[in-house]
Order: sequence, then C-alpha cells, then structure tokens
Amino acid sequence: MPYNSIQISIKYLRYLKQSKTRYRVHSPFVFSLIENVLRRQPPFYAFKKIEQWRDKLFEDKTELNVKEFGAGSRVSKSKLVRDIAETAVSSQNQSEWLFGLANYFKAKTIVELGTSVGVSTAYLAAASKTSWVYTFEGNEELIEIATEGWQKLKIRNVEAVVGDIDIQLPKFLGALKTKIDLVYLDANHTYEATINYFNQLKPFLDSDSMVIVDDIHWSEGMEKAWFELKNDEQVSISIDLFYKGLLFFRSDIEEEHFVLRI
Repeated sequence: MPYNSIQISIKYLRYLKQSKTRYRVHSPFVFSLIENVLRRQPPFYAFKKIEQWRDKLFEDKTELNVKEFGAGSRVSKSKLVRDIAETAVSSQNQSEWLFGLANYFKAKTIVELGTSVGVSTAYLAAASKTSWVYTFEGNEELIEIATEGWQKLKIRNVEAVVGDIDIQLPKFLGALKTKIDLVYLDANHTYEATINYFNQLKPFLDSDSMVIVDDIHWSEGMEKAWFELKNDEQVSISIDLFYKGLLFFRSDIEEEHFVLRI
C-alpha cells in the first residue's frame, strides 16, 4: 500500500534532514552530474513544445477504460486523461532531468517501463534523434494518447511495446542484441516487480549504463526495493533525490551512496 500524505510528508522531512547539498559532495563524478544536469538544464527547443502538449493533456476530459496491471503510481482513481496527466506524469523539472541524463551520458538505447501518456518518453527521445526509446505500457488507450502526441511533436525514435510488461519484457530482452544505456523504471510500483524488472535488465547493463527508479519513497515496498537496488554488488553510485533514485555501475569509481537535495 502507498504511504498516505502525512506519511509522505514525514518521509520528506526526514529526507531533508539527511540530504546533502552540492557543497558537501566530494565525488567529481557526482558533483559534475549535479552542476551539469540536476541543478540547471539549459533550455532546449523541444521543452516548450512538449510542455504545450502537457498543457493540452491537462485540459483533456476524455474518459479512458484504463485498467491497472500493477500498483501503478501515485495516481487518482479518475480515468480522465487530464487527471492521469496531472498525477501520473513526472513534473516538468523531473522530466528535464530525464532529458538531461539521457543527453549527458549520450544514451543510445533507452528502455522505459511505464509509458502512461508519453510525456516522459518524449523528453527521453528528444535528447538525441540517433537514440532509440523502447517504452512499455500495459494499457492500449494510453499508448494511443501518447502516440498521437509523439506524432504531433515529430518524435520518430520511439517504439511502444503494448501489453503486460511481465510477458512483453522477457520477449523483448530475448531478442535484444545490444546493451542498454539507460533504464527508467516507472511501471508496477511494488517491491516484487521492481526487483524482478531490475534483475531481468541487469545482464544488459554495463559500466556506462544507468538506471532511474521512480517513486522510491512511495511505499514501504518501494523503499525496500530501493535499499536492495542501491546495495546491489554491481552498483557503484546511488543517488536518492526523494522522488527518483539514480543507479550507476561505473567500475572506475569507489562505491558511495548519496542523498542529495538539489
């Protein structure tokens, strides 16, 4: 079960108490990441168009026949497009993080689990026209909304995989012939699913790969999953940003775990 608003507030206050600012970070790798990606993202021409699309989604009163394949995210029970867009999609600032991370690390092969209405996908795809984003979503109606938006934005480097991720992901990985540069886990927000997805994807990651985990403090199960992921033997750097967690696998960096306030 997800934490309620009071529990989330308490978690956030604890995070603020534990977190460091950039002035207390001594890792050159992490400091550079903060300065070049997380603290400020230079305006990019695609941002304005994507945000204009987001604004239109906020006004869309279309009711969808959405069914949950897992725990979902922190969403309302409404099936209206506008409510899904307002509650299930990363904020503009967090979306720009996704763009910045994909751009900074020059990610070519990107896997996103949990498309929703496709705003985060658009940010990931906009980072480079030579990259390819494989995004997985269980609900066909959401993919239709997303695809319409991508077409209007002239985003052509996205392949949507529709269906139960538990079925589709093993099929996809079984046919994959390359490593994965960036993974964004934003689908079934349970301990079991998060750990299962990570373990399936891990053989396709290398020292230059990164994994972004959404809603790491959403529930007791997600916090447990985050604890295990950041302590995985292959993880060298973990960064807790409260709303999202970042995992890196670099062999040239001494293991260290950060709780950062940006």
